[in-house]
Amino acid sequence: MTTAPRPRWWLAPVAVTLVTLPLLAYGGLLALLSPMAYDPCDPGGCPQTDQHVVLAVACLPVALLLLIGSWPAARSAGQGLRSTLYLLAPAAAVLSVLSLSTIPIGR
Repeated sequence: MTTAPRPRWWLAPVAVTLVTLPLLAYGGLLALLSPMAYDPCDPGGCPQTDQHVVLAVACLPVALLLLIGSWPAARSAGQGLRSTLYLLAPAAAVLSVLSLSTIPIGR
């Protein structure tokens, strides 16, 4: 069964892009500032700080890949995949920003 072409297929990916890109930019800025959270650490390291930074740095490229994947999916994929990508891209970016914003300094 073929589906009719959607005339405004680009609206949802544009909205997701407008939400996700500023979050990715802010997360990238916070990631650049995150090494300062290690200043008060002893030479043994800071395991809680490590967990937050690793999670955040892993979520940034995942959010970018989900955002990029939402554009081709908007044109050809089914409704379930499209909706999932539209929700997961900004969610991964928000998770990254929240993880970087709540770094326990020196722990």
